Amino acid sequence: MLKLTDAEWKIMRVVWEHQPITATLIADALYESEEWRLTTVKTLLSRLVDKQLVSAELHGKKFVYHAIWTELDCVISEMQQALHRIYGGQLRLKTDHFAFYGVQNPTLISKLALYLESETKKIESRYPVVLQGSQEIFLYSSKQRMHSALGLTDAPNWLRAAWFWNILHLAQEETFDDISIEAATMFVWMQKLLSTMNSSAPYWLTQGIATLESGLITDSRLQRTICSILPSLHPLSVAQLPADYNLFKLQNGYELSFLAVQYIVEQFGWEKLILFIKSPHEFEKLFQMSEAVFWEQWFHDTHSRFRDMEILK
Repeated sequence: MLKLTDAEWKIMRVVWEHQPITATLIADALYESEEWRLTTVKTLLSRLVDKQLVSAELHGKKFVYHAIWTELDCVISEMQQALHRIYGGQLRLKTDHFAFYGVQNPTLISKLALYLESETKKIESRYPVVLQGSQEIFLYSSKQRMHSALGLTDAPNWLRAAWFWNILHLAQEETFDDISIEAATMFVWMQKLLSTMNSSAPYWLTQGIATLESGLITDSRLQRTICSILPSLHPLSVAQLPADYNLFKLQNGYELSFLAVQYIVEQFGWEKLILFIKSPHEFEKLFQMSEAVFWEQWFHDTHSRFRDMEILK
């Protein structure tokens, strides 16, 4: 994991704000607060280059520095280290793509590792994601412990898996009484992977894809939920879903977004869905129709499908 000293953080903040920048300009920016000599600044920059946090390019007779790591990347790394220290950083198992920490539960960890590695191979073959390093997974002794660690003291009872600070967090297996812990873990893992493809993709889209890929929703749950809300369903039911995770669930967001993603795959194919993740506003280019027409067609398809189910009940 990345480890920055206080002095290195001060250098990095100047680089992030003013890059590309020379050592002289960094020294000038910090002189009033730190009174560092140019030689001190150059020494610190050399350390940051060695840590591969900044790059140094020779322009004429001077080196110009750029940040390789973003400020968010560095903050996340620091948060991960703090979490390891506070909540127990003992490595329980490491596989090709995952590193398990926290509660010692060999049976569960082995089960999750086998499942996630198998599913990750499928995801790598379908999505243009480049997996680097090991994804950390923290197992907690209780749901309350997980909520406390994440600062979610008022979290809803159903929240048992989450993705925070680039780490997957899981409550104990016994709390997963309506869904499997494997599906919940895959759900948050997919959220993480989709964020690497487009961190600004619409919330409904990432949630819908993660729901589809994880198998989080059973056919019976889907039918029961959609049939109950069919009278109030309208073309913009998905597009107007809130980005708040609690409100999203309360408004049946997982079922609705799942149906929208499923519709795209069935009507246009996986390739178009993947392109849509990267360009989520290109309805005309990808689907040869306006956004309004797309949602109208989704609405009619969904309404017809579940109306028929309701009639057959």
